[in-house]
Amino acid sequence: MAALPFCPSGCLTMCEPATLAIIGASVAAAGTGYSALAASAQARGAARQAEANSREASASAADALERGKQDQVKHYREVSAKMGAQRAAMAANGLDISFGSAADFVGDTAMYGEEDASTIAENTNRDVRGYLIQGANYRAEAKSQRNASTAALISGAFSMGSTLIGGAKEYGKIRAGMGS
Repeated sequence: MAALPFCPSGCLTMCEPATLAIIGASVAAAGTGYSALAASAQARGAARQAEANSREASASAADALERGKQDQVKHYREVSAKMGAQRAAMAANGLDISFGSAADFVGDTAMYGEEDASTIAENTNRDVRGYLIQGANYRAEAKSQRNASTAALISGAFSMGSTLIGGAKEYGKIRAGMGS
């Protein structure tokens, strides 16, 4: 077996304890660094997904608003057609639709139509608000995940440093013990 640069005797089983302490600390630090990078990448991926979800929620809000407007227009047309049919039927039966019960009947239809249109608008606004809140929550989640990504890197760096310092201390203790 060829001699390794960190193991002068050429055999890992024959390495001095100080060299093994350095190797152990280095491997542990590398593992910690890899874990930090993986955690950071996972958090960045989650942030990207949350941002995509936020865009979808915004698109859903715009779609809900447009559908609500269309539903209101459709409803107004239906009410208008109903009122026209009522007027035509009453006029065909010889009723004067400009006053009295006939006028009240058409007026009631208009009033109920307005109430229904208001309900459509309120429901649309609730739907839109729900999507906007959902989008805001996704944006907050994305920000939190980006912060988690940064925290994973910082924590990993400190852990690597701590591991290396611990290894250096162990190395120093071993070397000091070898010298006596």
